[in-house]
Amino acid sequence: MRIPLKLRVLLAGLLLFPAASVSFGQVPENDPYLKFGVRLSVNADYKIRKGLHLSGETELREGKDILSEGYFQNSVGLSYKVSPYFKTAASYTLIGKRTSLSSYNFRHRGNVDLTASLPYGSWKFSLRERFQMTNRPGEMNRYQNPRNLLELKSRLKEEYSFNKRFSQYSFIEVRAALNKASLTGYHYDAAQHKYVDGQSNSVGEPGWFFDGYGDCYFNRIRLCLGLEYERNKRRTYDFYLYGDYYNNLKIDASSDGTALKSLVHDRYYKITPGISYKYSF
Repeated sequence: MRIPLKLRVLLAGLLLFPAASVSFGQVPENDPYLKFGVRLSVNADYKIRKGLHLSGETELREGKDILSEGYFQNSVGLSYKVSPYFKTAASYTLIGKRTSLSSYNFRHRGNVDLTASLPYGSWKFSLRERFQMTNRPGEMNRYQNPRNLLELKSRLKEEYSFNKRFSQYSFIEVRAALNKASLTGYHYDAAQHKYVDGQSNSVGEPGWFFDGYGDCYFNRIRLCLGLEYERNKRRTYDFYLYGDYYNNLKIDASSDGTALKSLVHDRYYKITPGISYKYSF
């Protein structure tokens, strides 16, 4: 069976990215593994006036197994097209992660986007920079995650219109975490298979130390292939496939900061097909 060129590019990109990923020094690494997901979303877009749009979206994602609900996201946003070549946007998202049959953990997310576009005949090329902040309300372990996680997403996208109804697109997006928890002074004893007291700090206290939220590294790369079908001026269907490579430092520490239980360089791939429906007013 012949594999389409763009799918081959997608798979090759996922295989090559680990060579460029961040090294976490002496931290043990897991062997990269493969996960699967699915996404379904419904969007509404309302044109307030020329260039200014109000939008809303509801999205469902898989849970522990691919057929169960694990996440939902409800978003509302405002975008303004300054010129044919430049657009700005801002949005708010409520994220709910199911923890049991009837309960969720919630997070709040804000995004600010700047997008530069260049149309060229039936082609369109764009570069989007997205600054994102995700807030974790309620109780949390501050030695593992910041209360407000800051991330920067950079996306390079190409689109090609076959006709008035069908268009294809692909993009690559790199996400950088800007304020992850930083640890110093830890030492992994391979013989004991655990973390032991390492270096001493400035006042001679042994052990590992929480050093604020100064870690910054690329934690995900996303490759995407997509096809849009515009049934009419109001209804649009979007079919896409995400190929992700995740690269994270997983910290398991006691909530009082007295013990570092584990520290792992967690790496995995994820393949996610999705369908989105948009209605424009």
